[in-house]
Amino acid sequence: IPLFFEKKERYSEFKNVAVIYAPKELLLSRLMSRNGLNLEDAKARVELQMDIEQKRKMAKFIIDNSSDMEHLKLELEKFLGQICAIS
Repeated sequence: IPLFFEKKERYSEFKNVAVIYAPKELLLSRLMSRNGLNLEDAKARVELQMDIEQKRKMAKFIIDNSSDMEHLKLELEKFLGQICAIS
């Protein structure tokens, strides 16, 4: 959910929150590549949201998206296993 963490009053209602994580530098690179933005515009867009490292600390589950699609698929499978184990 975009801007989930920014809605603090809603965040407290949930105990099993996941975040899809990539380091800020990689987020910027992907944003510039995908949206054709320069570094300044990409930074401005990323800074509209809560810092990714802060989101990472607040989440119970971290899905690492700092590599390729195969790695992300493995991360998602791991996450699904974790979720199923607590259900």
